[in-house]
Amino acid sequence: LLLYGQTAELRVVFPEPVDNFSKANITGANGVVGDMSTTNDVTWTGDFTPPSNTEDVTNTLTLDASWTDQVGNPGTSVTTLNFEVDTKRPSVSSLTFSVTDNTTFTDTAGNINPALKPSDNATVSLVFSEVVKDFSSAVDITAENVDLDNMTSNDNRTWTGSFTPTDNISELNNKLRLYTNYTDLAGNTPSTGRMDAKWLVDNVTTNYVIDTGGAAVSSFSPANNVCIPITDNITVTFDFPMSTYSITTSTSDSYCAGTISVSSNNFSSGSDSCVRMSSEPVSSNSNQTFTLDPVDNLSYETTYKIKVTTGVESALRNNLSNQYDSSFITSPSPSSVSGLFMAVGSSGKILRSTDNGSSWDIANCQFATTLADVTFGNNTYVAVGDNGEILRSTDNGSSFSILDYNRSWNGITFGNGTFVGVGDLGKIKRSVDNANTWYDSTSGLPASSSYNLNGVTFGNNTFVSVAQSGKIVRSTNNGSNWN
Repeated sequence: LLLYGQTAELRVVFPEPVDNFSKANITGANGVVGDMSTTNDVTWTGDFTPPSNTEDVTNTLTLDASWTDQVGNPGTSVTTLNFEVDTKRPSVSSLTFSVTDNTTFTDTAGNINPALKPSDNATVSLVFSEVVKDFSSAVDITAENVDLDNMTSNDNRTWTGSFTPTDNISELNNKLRLYTNYTDLAGNTPSTGRMDAKWLVDNVTTNYVIDTGGAAVSSFSPANNVCIPITDNITVTFDFPMSTYSITTSTSDSYCAGTISVSSNNFSSGSDSCVRMSSEPVSSNSNQTFTLDPVDNLSYETTYKIKVTTGVESALRNNLSNQYDSSFITSPSPSSVSGLFMAVGSSGKILRSTDNGSSWDIANCQFATTLADVTFGNNTYVAVGDNGEILRSTDNGSSFSILDYNRSWNGITFGNGTFVGVGDLGKIKRSVDNANTWYDSTSGLPASSSYNLNGVTFGNNTFVSVAQSGKIVRSTNNGSNWN
């Protein structure tokens, strides 16, 4: 018996040395004879390879009589004993399921997916191309977020079973996947097709959605204990699409109402217990993110709390199992100051000091990126950040405008009416209109250089920047050219 992937050694032994013998002398169905070789012209060997995708119990090879011995005597014909060929690998005719409830969920691409709620179940059917052995649904099928009963069969070809959804799970993408640990009765392994982590990419069911009450808040914006400007909105993001009808808030007055509330006094029962919003929360991100827009600006330097109640429902109308809470603070009120020092740092921190650095207060909490450097010139503060941002303030840091140049900046300075910023990969930009517009400059490093410029300063009509590997570049014409 020859299986898929196997070859047999074909051996022909003559009673004496022969001439005119080759693989062409051997004929037979269902296979290919390889080149025959010998060291003594008596014993000849070669490979025999059966064809793929073939099942045949009757096969022989025949040596014809066209060969001769070395003096020209004709040969005789010989036929082998019968052998079987089974190179037809088992495959899956179908792997399907049917949910007993008719609940569906339509995804963002418009696909209608069957959906399982608590107590729902589904029947599973698996049909192989032929009888198999050593198949076990517990081993060969991964069932995402469901409990799959052991599948049974009356003929070891068609297998059936059922599954129920796992409790407290909300997941949009789930499939049954068939692995390859079984064989047919002859011992052939499955037809693999395309493989990924040992399971058959082609042997995967359609998608099903599970919502058994496990939806949760995945994030708040602002994040917990983060400082934001008073003009910002508040967003709540869930890890599963939610029912928009269940997401409500205070819109007619400032009494606490709805399933999402924002309060500055711990949700008291008074008339100013919660922030009044301009409308019901606006959904986005396929009904997973909801934005709240306060009617008026928030108050300066105030701690606010966000509450999401268990009245919020998922798209399949399962309530949240827990209440979710978060808090944030707002930026300090702006002030007109003189003799100001400003410092910047990680997570967008901007600090100000009006007493020569003895004490410092948060000036702004608008930005999430790390800020690398800040400078002052012509009544303007300019700061640069890791993600390419250039921030500009003309009101002592009370507010900033943002320019984004998609590059990491490491240093900024001012001199002779010119702002100069330096960054990674030898990049330099300059501005001569009070940091409103910026233009590329020539760093003086080789065009192919990957040197990062790490800092810049100005003095005696000269800009100087330092870089990796001991490099220093300088400009004596207000940053236009460098060497």
